[in-house]
Amino acid sequence: MSVPNLNSDANRCESHTCMPGRRIYTPGKATVLALGKAFPHQLIPQEYLVEGYLRDTKCQDLVMKEKLERLCKTTTVKTRYTVMSKEILDKYPELTTEGSPTIQQRLEIANPAVLEMAKEASLACIKEWGRPVGDITHVIYVSSSEIRLPGGDLYLASQLGLRKDVGRVMLYFLGCYGGVTGLRVAKDIAENNPGSRVLLTTSETTILGYRPPSMARPYDLVGAALFGDGAAAVIIGTDPLSNIEFPFMELHNAVQQFLPGTHNIIDGCLTEEGINFKLGRDLPQKIEDNIEEFCKMLMEKTDLKDYNDLFWAVHPGGPAILNRLESNLNLKPEKLQCSRRALMDYGNVSSNTIFYVMNYMREEMKREGGKEWGLVLAFGPGITFEGILIRFPTRIHRSVGLSTKVSFFQIFKQLYQFRLLKRLPLIMETGEPKNGESSMSLTARSGPLGNEGLIPQLFTSMPALNEAAAYVAQTTSYFTSCFTDFSAERPVSGNSNLNEQELVAFPSGETQGLLSSDHQSSAGSSRFGGPCDKATAAPSVHDVRMLSSTGASCQDASALAESSHSSQNGTSIFQSLISRARRTVRGSADDIGWLQRAPGMPPVEDGTQRFMELLDDIRHGLHKLPNSMIYLLVPGLFSNHGPLYFVNTKACFSKMGLVCHIAKIHSEASVEQNARQIKDYIEEIYWGSNRRVLLLGHSKGGVDAAAALSMYWPALKDKVAGLALAQSPYGGSPIASDILREGQLGDYVMLRKLMEILICKVIKGDMQALEDLTYEKRKDLLRKYQLPRELPVVSFHTEAAITPAVLSTLSHVAHAELPASLASGQSTKVPVVMPLSAAMAACAQLLQVRYGEKSDGLVTCRDAEVPGSVVVHPKRKLDHAWMVYSALNDDPREANASQVCEALLSLLVEVGQRRKHEIAMKEE
Repeated sequence: MSVPNLNSDANRCESHTCMPGRRIYTPGKATVLALGKAFPHQLIPQEYLVEGYLRDTKCQDLVMKEKLERLCKTTTVKTRYTVMSKEILDKYPELTTEGSPTIQQRLEIANPAVLEMAKEASLACIKEWGRPVGDITHVIYVSSSEIRLPGGDLYLASQLGLRKDVGRVMLYFLGCYGGVTGLRVAKDIAENNPGSRVLLTTSETTILGYRPPSMARPYDLVGAALFGDGAAAVIIGTDPLSNIEFPFMELHNAVQQFLPGTHNIIDGCLTEEGINFKLGRDLPQKIEDNIEEFCKMLMEKTDLKDYNDLFWAVHPGGPAILNRLESNLNLKPEKLQCSRRALMDYGNVSSNTIFYVMNYMREEMKREGGKEWGLVLAFGPGITFEGILIRFPTRIHRSVGLSTKVSFFQIFKQLYQFRLLKRLPLIMETGEPKNGESSMSLTARSGPLGNEGLIPQLFTSMPALNEAAAYVAQTTSYFTSCFTDFSAERPVSGNSNLNEQELVAFPSGETQGLLSSDHQSSAGSSRFGGPCDKATAAPSVHDVRMLSSTGASCQDASALAESSHSSQNGTSIFQSLISRARRTVRGSADDIGWLQRAPGMPPVEDGTQRFMELLDDIRHGLHKLPNSMIYLLVPGLFSNHGPLYFVNTKACFSKMGLVCHIAKIHSEASVEQNARQIKDYIEEIYWGSNRRVLLLGHSKGGVDAAAALSMYWPALKDKVAGLALAQSPYGGSPIASDILREGQLGDYVMLRKLMEILICKVIKGDMQALEDLTYEKRKDLLRKYQLPRELPVVSFHTEAAITPAVLSTLSHVAHAELPASLASGQSTKVPVVMPLSAAMAACAQLLQVRYGEKSDGLVTCRDAEVPGSVVVHPKRKLDHAWMVYSALNDDPREANASQVCEALLSLLVEVGQRRKHEIAMKEE
């Protein structure tokens, strides 16, 4: 039997040639190697813009207000970032005075702000790139928001620590097409300078154009309703280094074109008051009339004819432009979804926006795959068209190739045939030899949960899960085979087929090659887990005792010792397997509840009884939440893909006359990034209403909210009244840790791949979002940041029902009440089918059996308790998803999720009042 050497270049899966049929990279063609973005601290929800903007500019014109409100709705923008803040207006009140010469003041604000955002975006991009900053050979700086000499390119190069001979290019005042122009210039540099790496950075702010509204300048209202601030950066280069650089896009044909006689349609003039912009009403029509000819020019070097065979990354100058483009080219609605999403989340950020669209496109291609070719388009003053034909080759993954798994299973079978794992059924089978080598496969046994059993029927009956069916069947059968009747002694018959398979003899040469070929050159490093222990001549007494406990005889142990003398690496491999097996068995047992055991943690207080009293009052029509506060609901993981998340609760609060918002955060982002977004959200709410905010976070949303208050408490302590965490893994999650931690089940079977398919393909999420919920990440963050002792906190955790009836449930039918604006003016309940209850019950049973821990299916009760908080743990059996979606078959005699949220916040108000009284008494 010959085994491939994993250390050889021929077997290393590190290029596009590893898998047949993959799209290969084009040699010498410029590729996008990394992308980063940055934003100022001020986040403006569109619903607060009109009130805040008119108040700041001291405008009381009702006609102007109505027009701005109408524009804010038609732009489709939901949130934007801005450098402008109350502190800036307090320092420069002349900015809101009509006719004031303020260009100097505006530049004092804009120049450093633009540079700071450019630096932050560049650092994020370089971090993703993964190479030293000294490897950057060229820098391109794009901005229409600063004026100075030397330009921002020199300041950026200096602050990033780029080398002195870095080639610098400055692209100023190009407007909205500047980002694509930068890509074209970077492409030319990279392709004509082999080995070069070009940093392209764009940064924009609306400070130069900020002014009070005027009937003589209707364009100012468009700018106020549409434009935002931010920065972006990409690194461009050719011939990416294998296993070091991971490009996601190739730049092919690039074209720039202007339309003669249209230079007045987009007009910007620099005056002593800043920049005055004028936008012609016929801009969308001009683009519509010329866009098809321009696209054909970009596509002429390909065989593509149908526009729907492309993906589209279009600068969202406004919804009218996107609508005209979609109509004129007969594009399917989903083709411009990434552009519409960028417009909704950031507004029009001039030259930056195309990179936000590209980032969403990258996420979509990673989750779903898609077309190979596409177009990047932007439009700006001139009228100028800028476009690039781009290509998405299959991304090179950072994971080890398939050959590692094959080698591991070969070793596993060899060890099994040495009777070291006697009690595990034989699951590796040898196929017919091909070309002198043996073929091995992981086979799934037939049975009630096997290939022909319940799992395939369940998944094939639901089209959305078809892609995961093979992995579920294989993984389930593996578990069934390995752990069925594991604890019982099985009689061994000398004539059994099992013993015959166990006693298959291998020539010594084959054994030596199998156990050592992958490891002799690795200096004691294990290819399937981490560092190996040094090989010894024979297994230790402890190892022999373990062999005996699994049914191995003394003769077997002696045979092992003799084999070890001939191949020390065999013992090293076995010891590594034993070590990994121990880690697998222990799992998260030592981590669950770690926060409760940590020294110096304040005790919790049981608030269940008072919570039940408040809940009973609410169900009888007695509501106690004050309208003097703003209620902010923070959704959890993958809420971006659950449009009904918290909708019922918000609707109920609104009916009671309470101001309630659902935080629009990127649910798959890191905890620290979401913490900053929530901090900005709180400040904007407080700034717009002058009322304190009461937060309720569910699942990861509670973790994000707690991080925001922990990290930014000095800035938020006067703006926040309290925090309620509902089913939040504040201490961490064993589910996340067991999936992602080295040495767990995901390393032995395809569990991690299965989860990746379920999360990334089925519910359109990202595996990266799980990492911050592991115990390791939570410990690291909580060591640096802890909730302030004076903050009122309520923790809520539940247990999921694991009865046979629940476990047999294959779907969870939920309902939510859509707002009238989305339902033709009438409140409407829409059924949503989700396979949640059975999954939660199965996970809860797994945690109960493996760790002896009660949970809601994803979060253990102990990990959901925040030290020093008031803890609520009702007896009612509720799984993790119940707080978001109330079931149609809920018992009407029980409270629904909205009422539970109201009761939690009511309890939090009481805790805050009591805490305030205690502090006052201490001060007296």
